[in-house]
Amino acid sequence: MTQPHPSYHLFFLTLLSFFLSACGGSTTSSNVERNIEGKLIDSAVEGVEYRCGNVIDFTDENGTFSCATLPVSFYIGAINLGEVSVLPTDKQVFPQDIASVNRSDVNNTKVLNLALLLQSLDSDKNASNGINISSDTRTKFTKEIIVSDLNLTELKNQLKIQDQDITFQDINNVLNHLRLSAEIISNDDNHSTNLENNSSTDNNTTSSENNNSADNNSTDSENNNLADNNTTSSEDNNLTDNNTTSSEDNNSTDNNTTSSEDNNSADNNTIGSEDNNSADNVERNIQGKLIDSAVEGVEYRCGNVIDFTDENGTFSCATLPVSFYIGAINLGEVSVLPTDKQVFPQDIASVNRSDVNNTKVLNLALLLQSLDSDKNASNGINISSDTRTKFTKEIIVSDLNLTELKNQLKIQDQDITFQDINNVLNHLRLSAGIKNNDDNNSSNTGENVDNNNSEDTNTIETNNTVIDNTTPSSENNNSNENNTTDNSENNDSEGTNTTETNTTIIDNTAPLLPTLTSTPSFTAANSINVIVNGESHSNVYLNNVEVGTINAQGSLSLTLDTSGVDGTKNFNITLQDAANNTSSALSFNVIKDTVAPAENSTINSLTTADTSPPLSGSLPHGNDDNNTENYTISIEINGTSYEATNNEDNNWSLPNNTINPLEEGFYSVIITVTDEAGNSSSTTLTGKIEINNTAFLIDSALEGIKYKSGSYTGYTDVNGLFKYEEGTTVTFYIGDESTGIPMGSTQVKIDPHNSQRKIITIFDLAGSQDENNTRVINMGKFLQSLDADNDVSNGITIDEKTKESIALANLRNHLDFNEDVDAFHQNTEIYNLMNDLAGHFGEHRGLLDSEDVKAHLVSIRDNNPSTKTFSESETVRGEKQETKILTGVFQTTTGVVEGLEYRSGNQVGRTSSTGEFQYEEGKSIKFYIYQLELGTTEADSVLTPANLVVSTSFNHPKPRNIIRLLAVFDAISSDAKITIDDAVREALEKYRSQIDINLPDGKANEEFSIPAGVDEFGAQFDDFEIGKDILDEITLLRGAN
Repeated sequence: MTQPHPSYHLFFLTLLSFFLSACGGSTTSSNVERNIEGKLIDSAVEGVEYRCGNVIDFTDENGTFSCATLPVSFYIGAINLGEVSVLPTDKQVFPQDIASVNRSDVNNTKVLNLALLLQSLDSDKNASNGINISSDTRTKFTKEIIVSDLNLTELKNQLKIQDQDITFQDINNVLNHLRLSAEIISNDDNHSTNLENNSSTDNNTTSSENNNSADNNSTDSENNNLADNNTTSSEDNNLTDNNTTSSEDNNSTDNNTTSSEDNNSADNNTIGSEDNNSADNVERNIQGKLIDSAVEGVEYRCGNVIDFTDENGTFSCATLPVSFYIGAINLGEVSVLPTDKQVFPQDIASVNRSDVNNTKVLNLALLLQSLDSDKNASNGINISSDTRTKFTKEIIVSDLNLTELKNQLKIQDQDITFQDINNVLNHLRLSAGIKNNDDNNSSNTGENVDNNNSEDTNTIETNNTVIDNTTPSSENNNSNENNTTDNSENNDSEGTNTTETNTTIIDNTAPLLPTLTSTPSFTAANSINVIVNGESHSNVYLNNVEVGTINAQGSLSLTLDTSGVDGTKNFNITLQDAANNTSSALSFNVIKDTVAPAENSTINSLTTADTSPPLSGSLPHGNDDNNTENYTISIEINGTSYEATNNEDNNWSLPNNTINPLEEGFYSVIITVTDEAGNSSSTTLTGKIEINNTAFLIDSALEGIKYKSGSYTGYTDVNGLFKYEEGTTVTFYIGDESTGIPMGSTQVKIDPHNSQRKIITIFDLAGSQDENNTRVINMGKFLQSLDADNDVSNGITIDEKTKESIALANLRNHLDFNEDVDAFHQNTEIYNLMNDLAGHFGEHRGLLDSEDVKAHLVSIRDNNPSTKTFSESETVRGEKQETKILTGVFQTTTGVVEGLEYRSGNQVGRTSSTGEFQYEEGKSIKFYIYQLELGTTEADSVLTPANLVVSTSFNHPKPRNIIRLLAVFDAISSDAKITIDDAVREALEKYRSQIDINLPDGKANEEFSIPAGVDEFGAQFDDFEIGKDILDEITLLRGAN
């Protein structure tokens, strides 16, 4: 057997060293001085590959990497994390350093990408004890990912493709850990658990709403007439000393809340807070509240502070502006806090608080109330961490209308349930109303402070008339003059407090204009269903007829009657509430159309070698085809449909490389056109596309020549036919592509003698049309001399045996068609090839005479009738005939033969245990054992050795020799059949099949007066002859087995 080439051993040694390095080994040479050392940190990161100069290694358990030179780049498998060219002064490399941003910039996309990646791939998913990237994890990622090129969502998608089991850490946890890591390194000297300024017990009562001791709230006031002033902003008063006053006339709330907003520095109010993301030394002395009810869990960002609003909606900043986020949803920002320190949706939208109908305001209120954890905004709004993590794609609320906002939210959270817009609006009004009357109407309660140890008798009589007018944003719906009555008496008597309130509500507010989930414009049906959206529990009127009631979720399914003749159907929808207030009418129309487009679409016919060509045509042009710009078009070709582009100019098109590649032939097209109402028509056009990507290789017809053009490769057929890819050159080889002799490359051309076909000639491959050109003569001489039947007038065939011999002789590296003609004619390698083929050809050939070769080449080039002509009317068609596969049996005098190799067209194999072979109808078949060719004949159902010689050879010894040879090769003695086993093939391979089956066998034929002679065939198997060596080798191999 053939021994492996020494280069193979080198290849596998190289491959082995690669895998050893991939498994954790350092590939740097031992004598490289690595004197630059640093650490990869988001916690210490172990197991990340780093590369610097000639060093390739992995970070250790401390995140340490050592280099001789910089820059140093970091990888996890094929994931490129990035690089640093200069080490920071602390020798530690954070994600921020790789992203080339300030370490405080933890919100940078590249930084978040790196942190999420490292923490999500950590072996134990606990970054606080260090991050370990295991070798198993590294080997999962084999396709390149450049982290800096992607946003967060793209990064996740790319990672999921290569590791479907990956679990991503919560982005907020990632961010918190990233902040903590950065703070530890930047504040190492003063990071003592935030306790430096917290010695006072009073100062450590974070989030207390009413942290006011009795001693601190005592006053000397004799005339404290506004009890409400004792509770104003008490939830913000975290330093109780500030609540003590000595005012005798404490009539305003300002005195009780002096500097309360200044007593909430970051040091005093955030001990132990897990969401406190500002640096310890940042004094956050600007405090406010996010209100639509108190809104908890919204992320806010101001300066270097990133935190979340608490259960009271509180946020604390060192600087303004402050911006608000839910995940990647940008709610907006405020640059100046309102005087009451409370931020409503109206403040973010920069409108008056009474303007509750503003689109931006409604967007914000709908968003907050719909994402509330318990869907009950009256008890406060809570945005959970689970909710925040759902929204990873940026949404800027102020850029969208209400419908667009809902659609954008649905894309990221399909389970979201939107609150009824009227309920949202009512809650928003209520919230704004409470705030607007805060100074004079604190819950309509009269609270009395008695400094004379007496119980006062306070009588509060309030008559409120609330009129809900058609302007939903009215702030002054309460008469406030009588809302608070305080009577303080300085006596020792006991009194009684009595409050009487009478309220009458008048509803004059009409429902908002109803909307439809989708508004159809055209239909071919007699009815269509729509969804009406509007105020809950209001009645729906369709064309002034009551048809149903809006449900609690704010919708009603409604059927519109579109029966009758074609034309415009008009509809209007109004809503009426329980107080008989009627909304404005929603008016719209639907066009009834039952007429299909005309069936006269067209396609532009074409003949092309492009197997996936661009297509185009026109749309129908009937009497009713007036809006073709809205038609949809489907093109069906070869059983597959494609959506075409409507060019809106009564034409359609399909771009190049849209349709699946087509084989050579003619194709019909079905064009289906659908109008806006859903009416369709189809037009069938027959034979409008012809794919003709075949051409002919000719010096006569050249059969058996290897070709390659783009995606097409194969051997030319009996007519010299080959396939090519449009716009590419075709390369030809005598023999196989890897072992054969290159002939050259060129593009096909139109046959100058027959415009209906395309050709390539020997002249084209040689690059010259001159018959005296050296390359032309040598190439023609070689091909013509190797013709299987030695008759170039009927075409030239390079058969399998010839190609095998060319490969074995290694002529690819020893033959040059540019060699001098006379030298080429005497080439030793060619002589050896012809000698090797003598047994195959039945004669020893030499190269043909140059003048004869040129005469044949010229006759083909000039279409000389003395050789072969091509009719001007001849057309090359692309239809393929189905190949019929038949079964035959090969047998000899002792029975069937198993193990004979055969080839018939594309049918290749060995005869079965019953002697069967497969052949293509009308094709010849060749039989051989390894490279020992037995013969070729027209295939038939039963063949014998006698069929393997030409009929004119009436007394040829070959059939008898084959019978004798098969008998001596038989592996199993049996009267039923002969078996050719692998031992025979291996012996023939070793001795290169050097048995001549055409030699005389010495038999006489009295009928034709042929005397007996010497058995030259049998002599091959005598001692010291090659045949004897082959038989001995077979015996040896069978004995070993």
